[in-house]
Amino acid sequence: MFQGCCCTDDQQAELVTVDILDTLQGRNDEEPKEEKAQEEPKKEEPKKEPQKEPEPIKQEPKAQPKLDKPLSVHTFSVQVEKSAGPLGMVLDVKNGALVVIRVYDGTIKAYNDMTASDKKIEPNDYIVDINGQITKDNMLREVKQATGTVTLKVARPLPFTIKINRGDKPFGAGLGYQQESCSIDLKEIRDGALKDYNDSVPHSKKAFLNDCIIAINGKSDTPDKMIEIMQSSTQFEVTLVRPPPRTLFQVAIV
Repeated sequence: MFQGCCCTDDQQAELVTVDILDTLQGRNDEEPKEEKAQEEPKKEEPKKEPQKEPEPIKQEPKAQPKLDKPLSVHTFSVQVEKSAGPLGMVLDVKNGALVVIRVYDGTIKAYNDMTASDKKIEPNDYIVDINGQITKDNMLREVKQATGTVTLKVARPLPFTIKINRGDKPFGAGLGYQQESCSIDLKEIRDGALKDYNDSVPHSKKAFLNDCIIAINGKSDTPDKMIEIMQSSTQFEVTLVRPPPRTLFQVAIV
């Protein structure tokens, strides 16, 4: 809203008094004629422009924090015909899914021998659904008991690599693994080379709890041997995968 002020037609003009002059010479009996008072022209006050309501100051929207792009996951479905023999996989359980440690002779190996590389079931793949069962206990039951057509839904986290310059510091991590496993879980990050690395890189390049180490200097090996390399080297590359959340498994795989 704004307020303005201007003159109206009812407003009286300014009153001006004018003296009446008598003519001293040639005065006669006639009443001197009075000269009519001359009104000064009506002065119009300049109209005031209506005051404009000040425009609100536009505030620039606050920049939203840039979200890091989530790590990629390759997802696919596998359908095999299982007879009385085994599926032929050694499995671990992580994040509610079954993780492939290795494939041996059986239905899955026969399938792998006949399919494209991006559809093969490999170590560190996450099996998240078997014949519609998604809990680990029910999936393990299907692995042991299912016959005929077996449908598996698989999620493969794509690996990423970090470079560690350890110097004389410890690696600085609590690690968890099984002897037969092909990966090592990051269970704790302490003071040391790994924390120094995380402090020096953007969020998208950090290593996080529950990430899985799958190779050192580009080579996969047993957990004991990979740990031995980390302990004896001052510089090395660590290849990890990040297990996707269960919600992503259920949405991404069709």
